Amino acid sequence: YTFTSFNKYFMVVNRRCSPFVDESSQDNNGGRRLVKVKFDQSPSSFNGFNNWAIIDLYKDSLVKVFNKSNSGFLDLGWFMPAEARLYKIAPVIQEGGTFVCDEYVNTNFTCNGMVYGNGHNITINQGKTISFSEDGGLYMEGGCFVSGINSDNADAVTFQGTGGANHWKGITLNGCDSVGIYNTITSNAESNDTPKTYSYSIINTYKVDFRKCNFITENDRGIIQAVYNGSSLLRSSFKVRESNFYMENCGYPAINVISNASASIPLIAEWCTFHSKDNDTSCAIMLTGVTGGAVKNCYFYDFGKTIIFISSSIDLYGNLILGGNNSEGLQCLSGSSISLGPHSGMYLGGYNYFR
Repeated sequence: YTFTSFNKYFMVVNRRCSPFVDESSQDNNGGRRLVKVKFDQSPSSFNGFNNWAIIDLYKDSLVKVFNKSNSGFLDLGWFMPAEARLYKIAPVIQEGGTFVCDEYVNTNFTCNGMVYGNGHNITINQGKTISFSEDGGLYMEGGCFVSGINSDNADAVTFQGTGGANHWKGITLNGCDSVGIYNTITSNAESNDTPKTYSYSIINTYKVDFRKCNFITENDRGIIQAVYNGSSLLRSSFKVRESNFYMENCGYPAINVISNASASIPLIAEWCTFHSKDNDTSCAIMLTGVTGGAVKNCYFYDFGKTIIFISSSIDLYGNLILGGNNSEGLQCLSGSSISLGPHSGMYLGGYNYFR
């Protein structure tokens, strides 16, 4: 992968030298000046990103975030007589910060801080690689998040870490309008919630679709956690399809869906493969308060407890569950109803193999 520096620099010098006394009059204001800047909007000036940050290099502080399509002036504040400042302009998604408009990613880069969607949409084109530093991650509250293309032959998007042990802050999707993650490889992420245990933390987002993804994690981390603690009039859909989960010494589920709300949250997990190592203490799927949906045609290898149901109702069809010594294929706990056979001649559940 090729990573390019997108940083740009400029300096502002106040050449006025009259001393500043106070704001009582123009004479007392002296050479102090309020400086505003306007940038060239030509396509070559800010290729690749829509949200850009102005950073004061001396103070190492964020001055302002702007939309490259905004033609207005940007306020840099007051400059004292003879004062000079050096600024850096960099993509927000590279430096960290809060978006002011929708973002479309069509290049490779390294994310060095937490990025906040602020209700805007984020779209990541196929085949792109985002490397995250130890402090890098993504937090969306509202808006739509799309990674990759929902196609059988699309190039993969890659989310990877560059920090300590290659860990990064993961992706939190809170109250988003929709989430589509396709042909995406995610490794060693931990979401920016508490505790930091999942690559993807999904909160009250009622339209979620993972397809043809690869997930890799280890050392007390899960992969997908979805929590629902409110109600919604929207039709709920949570799908995980044709994806691979690779886990080692995790202790947390690969998929954990918790519904404490009045809304019914159906889960569809189909044609997925879940790998653990040496009868790991983690489980592949844990469902709490999930009503409807199915786990179909999935393959599970070497989990201590493969699937755990709590107050849930779901169909199991065509799954292969292979455990190790003293493992448990299913735990069907209080208030749960799991279909493992036909109903009125319809095979919504059945044809499962346990060993």
